[in-house]
Amino acid sequence: MNFNTGRDMVVDYINTDPATEPRFWFLIDIRMGREVGSALLGPSPDNVFVAPRVEWVLDRILESLDWHCRNIALTSDSILNACRGLRFAKAREWGSKMDGGAWVIGCYGKHDVVVDLAMGGRRSKTDLPQDQAMEFLDVVQAEVKECRSKFTPI
Repeated sequence: MNFNTGRDMVVDYINTDPATEPRFWFLIDIRMGREVGSALLGPSPDNVFVAPRVEWVLDRILESLDWHCRNIALTSDSILNACRGLRFAKAREWGSKMDGGAWVIGCYGKHDVVVDLAMGGRRSKTDLPQDQAMEFLDVVQAEVKECRSKFTPI
């Protein structure tokens, strides 16, 4: 099941057909949820889910970046997902998409224009300059690949 909701979403999203969902999201969500999630009832997420290996998560982040590049116009969510993934790859920290954007601006000032636009466009759904967005995703892919290369192949 894939269920997405939030104050920034116009309509909640639910899908129970696993064949129609990219699988990479689920491993990322498990790793993120166990580290920053809160239990509404029962044990904490870190007691329910085993932490997927870092290299597996990095592989899934790379898959998500590729998916964003191939499947949709690059949106604020595309850029901010990339920011969040880069933050995990470099600092092993999860947070919201906006936290990821702020982290990238703090560490990589040269990309602050497209990230600022993405952060500002999150609610307004402003279109991003696709060339700048693609350039940013290319940089993020290279950075995550570099982080991934430090692990021994399985």
